[in-house]
Amino acid sequence: MPHRRGVRALWRRPPEQSARLRPRIGGAFRTLCLRAHFRCGTFCEACGIRRAPASRVRATKFALLQCQGPRTPAAHRVPFRRLLLPRRNAIHAPGARVARSCEVYCYSTTDTPDSYTRQISARTDVWRPAAGLSPTQMAEAIAGDEIDILVDLSGHSGVPQLAAMAQRPAPVQVTWLGYLNTTGLTRIQYRISDRFADPPGVTDRYHTEALVRLPHSQWSYRPFISLPVAATPPSAKKGFVTFGAFHQAAKISPAARRLWAQILTEVSDSRLLVVGVPRGRAEDDLLRDLAVCVPYASLQEYFRSFEAVDIALDSMPYSGGTTTCDALWMGVPVVTVPGSRSVSRSATSVLSTVGLPEWIAPSAAEYVRSAVRFAGERGLLAELRGSLRERMLASPLMDEERFTRDLEQAYREMWRKWCEGDPA
Repeated sequence: MPHRRGVRALWRRPPEQSARLRPRIGGAFRTLCLRAHFRCGTFCEACGIRRAPASRVRATKFALLQCQGPRTPAAHRVPFRRLLLPRRNAIHAPGARVARSCEVYCYSTTDTPDSYTRQISARTDVWRPAAGLSPTQMAEAIAGDEIDILVDLSGHSGVPQLAAMAQRPAPVQVTWLGYLNTTGLTRIQYRISDRFADPPGVTDRYHTEALVRLPHSQWSYRPFISLPVAATPPSAKKGFVTFGAFHQAAKISPAARRLWAQILTEVSDSRLLVVGVPRGRAEDDLLRDLAVCVPYASLQEYFRSFEAVDIALDSMPYSGGTTTCDALWMGVPVVTVPGSRSVSRSATSVLSTVGLPEWIAPSAAEYVRSAVRFAGERGLLAELRGSLRERMLASPLMDEERFTRDLEQAYREMWRKWCEGDPA
């Protein structure tokens, strides 16, 4: 197909050249954005997104709809309508039930509802199946519902709805959670994050949206199933340490494999269990004799696999978010090394929120040294196996009421600014 050749041509360009392209919504530009997340050494500008107007996503072919938004000084004190555009995969949808000072609408683009979509739909005021709608039809439906705040949960991933948002069907538009980067779309005013994933002054210049940092965490975690934690780490029974990796294959970059191989070399008789990746996909000469790859089969088996792991190793440059939470929930600590980009700091955000800053390495060399050092602290691993779940429960990561208050306050402030004519 012609667009595939275009994507390959774009990807072969140096990041500096790609940054000068005039990107459009979808197609090759979307592929470039997604693939840049998995590439070590690429710049944020590789996605073609900078503050310069010429390099922002071109959305001018989409006509702006007439938004229904009051702009009176007192309007920000009345209830507002919030609309979520979930990903096709509901696993990344937020778990907390929002407070009643706003109405919650959801437009679902999935054509295969499952138990998770049914759970989420039961917690909304209005659930609208939207599979098969064109971007214009979607935008017109949103405008018809007179939505005040439109929240995108996909960005350039999953089943993106940016072409609908480019028509500005709601006066306030936000992106959050499913795509930890800028969309490049200037008609989206805000991206929700926190100070750990997006430290002030570090990533703002890579965003066309204004960053809104929740005071405690951008995450609200609730496990999909809750199995009991193993009484002891596997090293206590087997006599050797087992590291684990719980990432999709694309996240296991050459840099990650090199660092993991170095860790396995320095920790004598250690093992690496790679879960969710068929054997051969994550292997090369560095890991062929050191790693065991287990294909992902079910949520039950996925959570059970943590019982065989002492320490989880985060991926880079695309860090783990949900998998980091899952590991901690099952009593398995995670070693990570954050980068300068938002997508490289997911595990850093989670670990900081739970209160485990010592597991965050400042450099690749320290990442290796930390993993090696913690592998020798068997008493610490045993203590964490029994205490991590309680630490999570006591942290902002699982305080759903506080998270909901923080999130709703952020929406309320966005709405206040709109009503008072204050731009983002």
